[in-house]
Amino acid sequence: ITLERRIPYFDKLMGFAVFFPQSEKAVAKYGSKYGTASKYVLYNGPFKQVGWTGSNLSWKMVKNPYYWDKKNVKLDTITWSVQKTPSTAYNLYQSNKLDYTGLDASQTKQLKNQKGYVTLNQGATFYLQFNVAKNKYLANTNIRKALSLAVDRKGLTSSLGGNSVPANTLTPTQLTDVNGEDYTKRISKSAKSFYPASTNKKEAVKYMNKGLKE
Repeated sequence: ITLERRIPYFDKLMGFAVFFPQSEKAVAKYGSKYGTASKYVLYNGPFKQVGWTGSNLSWKMVKNPYYWDKKNVKLDTITWSVQKTPSTAYNLYQSNKLDYTGLDASQTKQLKNQKGYVTLNQGATFYLQFNVAKNKYLANTNIRKALSLAVDRKGLTSSLGGNSVPANTLTPTQLTDVNGEDYTKRISKSAKSFYPASTNKKEAVKYMNKGLKE
């Protein structure tokens, strides 16, 4: 691969599905049907998908006999099913008809002390974005700073449920280490000061007044 310019994180990008290799022959053979059902896809991973028609709610992942490291693949079959509500999925799990299910925010509040409850970090950050194009006040940097400082992130994430934690960086913690410590610990205190876990009313008022004058 020849790049137009250096990209230091290029190898990390290659882990995303959009960059996975594809068979040119298969794409040409299946045409517009490519990727629309199990039989119109090729598989180079530890499993191949079987029984997905494009609209059905259950299919299987079957061990791929051509996978390069197949001797270390311990499972022969994984059955996937789509449940339309979290409560249905949880009831099936309780009835031993599912081995695993995700929980919605309210369920995590009720069930976090139950046996089998496991937390897996998503490595994602969710945030609110200001519409600076249609609001002259939000177009002001200091007013946006004031609103950011006025948000009680700790209270907000707690009320949402789940395992959400307050974010003071755009990217989440635990993605990578720098010199033996989580990279987010190396972010300057001045940057963190604009994204406090709890409301900083004094600073919020200062920036709001400054922004309104502007």
